[in-house]
Amino acid sequence: MPYSTMQQKWGEEVMRGIYHEMCAGVDTVNSLISEGIDCDQQAAGYIKVAHKPSMFTLLRSQAKLQQQMFGYDVQVLSKEALHENYMADENAYGAIRYQDGFGINPLKLAWGYQKLARQAGAKVHTSTPVSLVSTQVDKSILLTTPKGTVKAKKVVIATNGYTPKGFHPLITNRTLPVLSQIIVTDPLSAEQLAACNFLTSNVVMDTRALKYYYRKLPDNRILFGGRGAITGKNADDPYYAQRLLAVLKTSFPALGNLNIAYAWSGWICMALDDLPHIYQGKKGGAEENVFYAMGYCGSGVSFSVQAGKRLAEKVAGKTLPNLPLYTKPLPKFPFAPLRRVGQWGYFHYGKFKDNYL
Repeated sequence: MPYSTMQQKWGEEVMRGIYHEMCAGVDTVNSLISEGIDCDQQAAGYIKVAHKPSMFTLLRSQAKLQQQMFGYDVQVLSKEALHENYMADENAYGAIRYQDGFGINPLKLAWGYQKLARQAGAKVHTSTPVSLVSTQVDKSILLTTPKGTVKAKKVVIATNGYTPKGFHPLITNRTLPVLSQIIVTDPLSAEQLAACNFLTSNVVMDTRALKYYYRKLPDNRILFGGRGAITGKNADDPYYAQRLLAVLKTSFPALGNLNIAYAWSGWICMALDDLPHIYQGKKGGAEENVFYAMGYCGSGVSFSVQAGKRLAEKVAGKTLPNLPLYTKPLPKFPFAPLRRVGQWGYFHYGKFKDNYL
């Protein structure tokens, strides 16, 4: 949700509160990495490129607003400056660049988190799917797994985009898992890098409704991502990876002979109001000992750690900031059984909007 929308909906104080929570998430990631997590952290900087000239005007307005609202240090880059100093993306018509934000290897980051959690005394049991969560009369909770049952006083559901249908009534029909597709290319040669003037390792994302994002990895491969299939059964269809490669080559025509080395897809979790929610079942109700955090809308690498911190405080009975992130449940999707139909319609609208509007 844009900060200007938050301001209109809830006022200046709430908007700034959410902004500070999001910033705290990035700070927490940085502090955890500094404890010794080797996750291939790259140089700071995030570039948002205009995919057509009209969007550059919008980006300039956005930069001005964020400079005024938050004192952000945002650079405005003309097409020429972008091509000369960062990368010669032929689909970019100017950009804005933030000084913070950085790329990491998320699997190495997750391994690092697991190591820190175990050092703190947490027990991690992998390959143990929970098939059923049931609340008992005394409000304790039974978790059914293939090889046994666990009884808990309190349970946190942190499954985000990987939550099965009908898993728990507290979250039923409140999320939309969406497949994100990623490819990683063969390493670029020195000649290919020079032909594209690919100087930056900053994270790059465009202004399309159906966004593309990419960055140069430490070994000079290009990671390029965008939307994947609508349904899980089509997730491995090579069409989606090849489509991304084709778009990458329109941005960098000199890479016409480049091939895909790796491709995969995974679920991100969208919320109806475009906001993550950290929530507890109604106090006094049957589900008061069930908590959840989900709906990161693609910002989970940075914000999920802040959500974890706030979840721990909520489980411990502490008072959280009075923000919609922490006081309101995920809103239910209207006509929830038709979510995939709505997603299909949005993808087609987005394609039309990106090309013609």
